[in-house]
Order: sequence, then C-alpha cells, then structure tokens
Amino acid sequence: MATGPARPSSEAMSHAAAYDRRPEASWVFHVHAPELWRAAPRLGLPATAADIAYGTPAMAEAVAELVAVAALPCILQMRGHEDGMLAIGSNAESTGRALLRAMAEAAAEIPPQPSRALRR
Repeated sequence: MATGPARPSSEAMSHAAAYDRRPEASWVFHVHAPELWRAAPRLGLPATAADIAYGTPAMAEAVAELVAVAALPCILQMRGHEDGMLAIGSNAESTGRALLRAMAEAAAEIPPQPSRALRR
C-alpha cells in the first residue's frame, strides 16, 4: 500500500514494473506525444497490446515483458493509452536523447500542415 501526501499516479505500476524487471534502469519518462504514438509502428518501436488499459496490472506486466528484452534506453508505445509513450533507461541524458531522437524521427515523416489562418 502506498503512503504519503499524494496518491500514486495510475501509471505507477508500469513505471515500477520497468524498474523491477531491469534493475539497471533508473529513469522512466512518461510522455504523451501524439506524433510519436502514431509513428511507433513505422519506427519499429515495441508496443503493448491495444486492449490493455493503462493503469492496470495487465499494463504493468506488458511493460515489464517488453522492457525485459529491450536494449536500454528503449522507447515503448502503450497502445491501450492513447498518445502514451515510455522512455526507459539507465540515466536521464541517454534516455532523454533517445526519446527526443524518436520524436524527431516521427516528426520527419509528418507532412507539413497548412496554417489554420491560411485555410478557408
């Protein structure tokens, strides 16, 4: 049971599962990045099944299974958590760089959208 001044996030189980499965992991970034989430299959990023809801023990186990076989740092798509992505690694710098690199790769394939001001 968690104790403290605030309730744990609904994603606390998934983050803890990553740390438990990979003791060398000491960083988890949880981001909501729509472009990266949509590009994840094209980028070959590992993903949980779409029917696994976020904040559940099933999501935590799915994250743990993916992290167990991934090279760190790794970027994971939570398909049952729209736009939800995890970056997991041993330090902030390499984990953050991996996440930013993946986001740049996702953005590189997005066709430019006309400004709303230019639309009629």
